Amino acid sequence: MSQHYYGVLCYSQIFNTVHKVCRKLGMGKKNNAPAMLLETIAVETQMGTYPDTTENSGHGLTQFDKIGFDDTVARTRTRDKEIVKNVFGYDLDELTVRDLDENPELAIIMCRLKYKLIPDQFPTEIVSRAVYWKRFYNSTMGKGTIEHYLESAERHLYPEHS
Repeated sequence: MSQHYYGVLCYSQIFNTVHKVCRKLGMGKKNNAPAMLLETIAVETQMGTYPDTTENSGHGLTQFDKIGFDDTVARTRTRDKEIVKNVFGYDLDELTVRDLDENPELAIIMCRLKYKLIPDQFPTEIVSRAVYWKRFYNSTMGKGTIEHYLESAERHLYPEHS
């Protein structure tokens, strides 16, 4: 049994929360927002089992940095902010990036909101989703690689394909 961090109690908590968040904030045009979010969590924190102890690094289950958090909050549509407040009870304009540290639900909400700001649809195929993650989530400046994304997704989400 793996040790979990970031306020995660177990894998099923992550899966259930991702699906709850996507049902409220959008499943994606091809209903693959849950796969994109789960794969992002797999690569960013190994489904909450990898503690990032680097100073001034990402926060929470989905590894947001302050710049990305502030940008996502600033650009999130009013309608989505209202959904987050009314359904989940968070006023995004009152939060800081540190609020993600031990709150997997809020980290997953922020991940979904960040992806909603990207006009490109989520790809349907995993290698293309890895490229999408690198381009839009990890960025060219990030240390993450497409290979690490694929390895993490295979290990944590699709072990039958390994």
